[in-house]
Parts: sequence; C-alpha cells; structure tokens
Amino acid sequence: MADEGEDPFRLEATFSYTVENIVQLKRQQLSPPFFVRMLPWKIKVIPKERALGFFLECNGDDDSPTWYCNAIAELRIKSHKAGAKPFTRMPINHLFCSEENDYGYCNFITWRELQNPENCFICDGAITLEVFVQASEPYGVHWNSKQRTDYVGLKRQGSICCMNSFLQSIYFINELRRIVYKIPTEADNVTDSVGLALQCIFYELQFSDKSVGTKKLTESFGLEMLHFFIQYDVQKFSRILFDELESKVKRH
Repeated sequence: MADEGEDPFRLEATFSYTVENIVQLKRQQLSPPFFVRMLPWKIKVIPKERALGFFLECNGDDDSPTWYCNAIAELRIKSHKAGAKPFTRMPINHLFCSEENDYGYCNFITWRELQNPENCFICDGAITLEVFVQASEPYGVHWNSKQRTDYVGLKRQGSICCMNSFLQSIYFINELRRIVYKIPTEADNVTDSVGLALQCIFYELQFSDKSVGTKKLTESFGLEMLHFFIQYDVQKFSRILFDELESKVKRH
C-alpha cells in the first residue's frame, strides 16, 4: 500500500503492495500510485509461465512526451518467516520516460521458489511486494499542484523570492487572513492599494487552480519600492507591508 499522508515531494520512499490469490493470477496487476518527486510510481506484477515478473512503473506526465526522471530502486518479496530477509535482486537504475515508463525483471522469481513453503513468501494465498525508490529531480513534468496537494503556489517575479516565501507563510495564518479580508477596500484601485492587492492574492491562493502572480502587489507599492524589495531582506519587506496595512485599517 502507498504511504498516505507522506510528503509527495519526498526524494525517496519505501512502499508495499499485497497481491491476493497469487497462484491463480492470470493477468498483470498494478498497485495504487505512491508519490516521490510528485510523480506517481506503481508496482507492476506480470505472471509468466515459469516465473513472476516484477516491475516498477512511473507514468510521469501524459501531457508531456518529453518528461524523464532517473531513479534507483530495489524490488523485494517479503517473507513471513520471523527474521528472514526479503527476496531481492540487484537494484535497478533506470531513466523513466514516456517511451520506457517501467523497468524490472520479467523472471523475478520462479513459481517453484515462490511456492516453496520453507521460504514463507505466500501467506493465506497472498504475497507482499515491496519497493524502495530514490528518484532524481524530474524534467519536463507539468505538476497540477492543486490536484495533487490542494494548494497552489506563487509565480516567481524577478529576484523577489523572499517576498513570495513571506506571503505564502502569512497566508496560512488563519486569523491574519481573516483580518486582511476585512480591510475596507471597496473604493480602492488595485494598482495603488496594497490592501486590495493582498486581498486578491489571498483569494487566488485559496480558490485558483493555477499558480498566482504577485505583480499587482508590487505595482501597488510603486517602482521605487520594487527596487527596495530586490535589494533588502524579508524582515524589512514585512515591516513595510504591515505598516501599509495598519495605516489602511486606522484610516477606516
């Protein structure tokens, strides 16, 4: 089974999949996906005449035929015997891509060895397959972060990444977000109202399906302040932002 609740951006993971009625298996089976580097990885089992095939599959991005991701993985069959090591072969090292999206062993283990009662691989007719995978950074992948994580991020605007980090941090402070939404901005123009621009960003972070731009906020400060953000740190930016919001609230 996949490790639910784990970080989908993680670099490596171990997961398992139980195949019921293994001796009667007639067609290939795929495990549910688990996520490493935000890519969906699956265990693939293929019954052969004399052996069992065991593969790791990664579908990557169906919309991008040029995606690829290099991964190292170890495929294992767990033993139910106390203290026994799993059955494994040499680790695989493969460049997964749209044309070669799986890799493993066609004859991972013979049926005779799998069914040998001394190995205790089968328990109540089922076997448990396990994979450890360590993946490099993928390329050419278009992630739908809203679909995968229920959140979207901020687009990078020049060299003011410190501002993006700060905005995303304060967005998750629920009480602060409520205060920002309550700032009276009905008569404001987004081009020169810091409060209204921040409200727009928070709203889009909450409801948009795509990454959110920050240009309206930086424009509301003016070009001179944009230069200031590039030159200085997030502490000074936060002080300026909160001063602007506080003065807005006090005027009303």
